[in-house]
Amino acid sequence: MSEWFYTSNGQSNGPVSFETLKNLAASGHFTNSENLVWTKGMDEWSRADQIPGLQPSSTPPPLPDGTGSTPSNPYAAPSTVGYYAPVGPAPDRADITPGSSPIEPTMALAAGWRALRNNAGPVTLFWIAFVAASMAINLICNSIFPPVYVDVSGFDLPSEFSQALATQPQAHPVTQVISFVANGILMLFFCRFMLNVVTRQDLSAGSILAEKSKAWKNIAGGILLYVILIASAVPGGALAFAGFTLAMQDSPLGVPLILAGSLLAVCLYMYFFARLLFYTYSIVDRNCGPVAALKDSWNITRNNFWRLALIGLIYFGLFCASGLTLFIGLIIVIPLMSLVAAVAYRWLRVGAHAATDVL
Repeated sequence: MSEWFYTSNGQSNGPVSFETLKNLAASGHFTNSENLVWTKGMDEWSRADQIPGLQPSSTPPPLPDGTGSTPSNPYAAPSTVGYYAPVGPAPDRADITPGSSPIEPTMALAAGWRALRNNAGPVTLFWIAFVAASMAINLICNSIFPPVYVDVSGFDLPSEFSQALATQPQAHPVTQVISFVANGILMLFFCRFMLNVVTRQDLSAGSILAEKSKAWKNIAGGILLYVILIASAVPGGALAFAGFTLAMQDSPLGVPLILAGSLLAVCLYMYFFARLLFYTYSIVDRNCGPVAALKDSWNITRNNFWRLALIGLIYFGLFCASGLTLFIGLIIVIPLMSLVAAVAYRWLRVGAHAATDVL
């Protein structure tokens, strides 16, 4: 099988199979003269639309049997089965070299939308069950273990901080532990469901709940992730604390150090979070242990930080835009971006097939 390379946004991607290139061309990925392809034996890069089989087609493919009218019976009643209805599970794909196929955020977003549009019923039911379970756990825990207030009388803090901490109720430590464990289990179900949607796998309750046996892995992985994220914020936090101390002494260096330390803490936190984001997917998809899952997530996200950051910005923008609808739009935004995250994970695994496999 020949290996092909292609350009997108000025970057070389691949190697991929010619079948993948055909899928990309069919989905409208190669739309201008800047999209080039190359394979062994070619003297130089060539425009994608000059390669036989990669020209965008203006004629739609024939409808599958039973999905519409036929020339022999033009008055036949149309089937209720949609053109994009799943026709079976997505094929198994070989893993790509980590970092060799950068995610295309627009293609991932389009694939997530197709997955949501064609699985609206199951996705809606799942989200109702997921949110209901999360709320029920918190309500039960808060009724048994009432919130507590922080005692700051022994700390030398500005009066504004002391008053804010003293009047803000905090979840009981037992509630926090139970919620953490419960969320660790629920996230296994969440990732399995989203992954099954984008790969057209079984969405039955039995298939999703079977992940409960991996609960300890995800809980342990979550603890390790929190430790790493906290450690990543230490350098910036120390710098900001030094600035705060100087600001209390009316030093002109105080505010700049606070800003620099805060920015450093946020940047390092977001970098490590993006690189380790898919550890639960690694546990669900590859049955990794907690440490191996974090290493795996770090490995597959190589060369994709900025693209993952762009997807995160898109999510943030859609979240803010939903405020115009009194956040009713979150009913669509959150499931959509959850499916986009599943597509992104699979893209990091198998390349552009992750998007083209979503019907």
